[in-house]
Amino acid sequence: MPVQNAVEMDAFALDIVFSAIESDQAKILEPKFARDKTVISTASAFRYDEDVPILIPGINSEHAKLIDVQIKARGWKGFIIQIVQRNRLFISIRSTRKWISEPEHTLKNCFCLEQQLV
Repeated sequence: MPVQNAVEMDAFALDIVFSAIESDQAKILEPKFARDKTVISTASAFRYDEDVPILIPGINSEHAKLIDVQIKARGWKGFIIQIVQRNRLFISIRSTRKWISEPEHTLKNCFCLEQQLV
């Protein structure tokens, strides 16, 4: 498999971009690719944007509706969706807007528990 510099890469021949890069680079590169392609990302760069769904398979598929909102709002042909890294999915708690799946939002921190076992 050829290795390319993502900054110089032309994504024209790709159908989907899987991104697992650091957030600072994701902020730059993922929108570039999402203008025309589907971007599935594990970076936290767009995690709290109102129009970027965080999809947890089998749990919150209704959040996929945000894809159309994102395409219209940003004027893209493609879109960015967030997936949760397996090692970050300690527990999922439903909030009013999205599923929270970050370690800092675990039961211990949300409900002031002294101990938790997951």
